[in-house]
Amino acid sequence: MHTVPTTLLHTLEGMLDLEWEKLLKLQCKDGSFLFSPASTAFALMQTKDEKCLQYLTNVVTKFNGGVPNVYPVDLFEHIWVVDCLQRLGIARYFEQEIKDCVEIYPQVLDE
Repeated sequence: MHTVPTTLLHTLEGMLDLEWEKLLKLQCKDGSFLFSPASTAFALMQTKDEKCLQYLTNVVTKFNGGVPNVYPVDLFEHIWVVDCLQRLGIARYFEQEIKDCVEIYPQVLDE
């Protein structure tokens, strides 16, 4: 979990003994942890990371003080499916579809 992005990044707020210096390297370009306001807020509380604060400020502003459980929702769903396909070991059968999913959001996923 501390070396490669996984769906566990979506639930950081429920985990103990995290190695934040390693996890911060897995942060999305937009400052979130797998597009989860809850995980990102927990990361902010633990690390005071500016990118976390920026992501949360943007989401809260966009939704006039409310926050969805994931944002952007469609990006989260695409990445979740790609992760599942890879973990099942069948991603090779969906290479074009995975490429299409990832290319939709290069500004968020690029490092």
